Amino acid sequence: MSLPRLPLVCLALLLSGCITVPSPYAQELKPAAARYHAIKPGATRSDVEARFGKPNALEADGACVWETRFDDLNYAKLTAWFDPLGNVAKVEVTQARGVRSIGYQASATSTRVK
Repeated sequence: MSLPRLPLVCLALLLSGCITVPSPYAQELKPAAARYHAIKPGATRSDVEARFGKPNALEADGACVWETRFDDLNYAKLTAWFDPLGNVAKVEVTQARGVRSIGYQASATSTRVK
């Protein structure tokens, strides 16, 4: 008894989409995000810059961004807003851990501390 080819081809395509390759950077992401999580509201701008250097980017709303990027899918990002005195008013840390698959998936989590 032979199965029709079309269902077998569909099954093969479906199963091939379920296979993902984990990122080799997964172990490096946690420490990078942990360094960014150490920044709390009240820290001075000079302390943050002493730790991470000058910001990688400035956003339109005045936020400063520091980023550790491993590849296009895996990165940790610190976004900090400063008050007029130069102290951190609020902080957001984003950790993106992506996987490569046929469907090209990525995931990111953000934690904001006010």
